[in-house]
Amino acid sequence: MLESAAEHKVNEFFAAVEAQDFPKAFGIWNNDADWQQHTQRYAAAAYPYGRFVIDSYIAPLAMGVRPFWL
Repeated sequence: MLESAAEHKVNEFFAAVEAQDFPKAFGIWNNDADWQQHTQRYAAAAYPYGRFVIDSYIAPLAMGVRPFWL
């Protein structure tokens, strides 16, 4: 069975997170692969890159939850 476009994006996102490729994952999350070319757009956003990294990696560790990719 072929995966849908949405399933493909979700799988691509989790693969990037598992590989700790947070810049790629952030681009997928925002549907903007070139987000690093205009970081000011995301610096003041409600969910900036730094918070994304914390939520994706550091926060689970701080709460004693082992991320599924470790």
